[in-house]
Amino acid sequence: MARLSHLLSTPGLGLRLVQAGVGDPDLSWVSTTELLDLGAYLDGGELVLTTGLALEEDDPRWHDFVASLGRARVAAIGFGVGIAHARIPRPLVAAASAYRVALIEVPPPTPFIAVSKAVAALLEADELSAAHRALQAHRELFVGGQNPAATIATLAQATGRRIAALRADGSLLAGSSGLAGGSDPGAHAERIPLDTAGTVLVVAGDDPLSPDARALLAAGAMALGIELRSAGGEQDRERER
Repeated sequence: MARLSHLLSTPGLGLRLVQAGVGDPDLSWVSTTELLDLGAYLDGGELVLTTGLALEEDDPRWHDFVASLGRARVAAIGFGVGIAHARIPRPLVAAASAYRVALIEVPPPTPFIAVSKAVAALLEADELSAAHRALQAHRELFVGGQNPAATIATLAQATGRRIAALRADGSLLAGSSGLAGGSDPGAHAERIPLDTAGTVLVVAGDDPLSPDARALLAAGAMALGIELRSAGGEQDRERER
């Protein structure tokens, strides 16, 4: 993932972490604003850049500004000093601490467009890495000798989801560590049919699947169907013998 720490360590930007947030947040995009209430226009995970042009240094509305961004689950606030304010206003620092929103200082030599380009480069590198992992997982799914347990382990590692194959009666055929004990996959779990006998692939998780992850699960379901049909044929031949 493209994380805030990766951006902070990008050479040439001179960014400084003034107030840490919760953990090391993932970055989804960059938004530049001087609006006081931007939360309704965000999806979460953004780095919000501002110069604080609309507020004086001791304006109490800094609290509302950060509260709105905190509710929108932004990754961080980037404050450009040297334009409207010589330093980051103390009420902004206090509000960022109260709402546990990461706050970084963007120094005067660094234009906001340079920060935006750096985030875009991190996101692009992350997408390329994800595509490479998906391609490698596709290859592993169809190598000889795979079995349901190995296939599910490959899918779970590549997608970061809890995955299990369940028989028609609900018993566990194979599963990743999160579902191997037959635990409840939750109301948001997806179920993908694997064969005509009622075996299903259960994929548990709350976040939406990426297109790469969904394509990988489709390929995994195909591979599992082939493995189950092959295993069924072996069992029929064993019974005949």
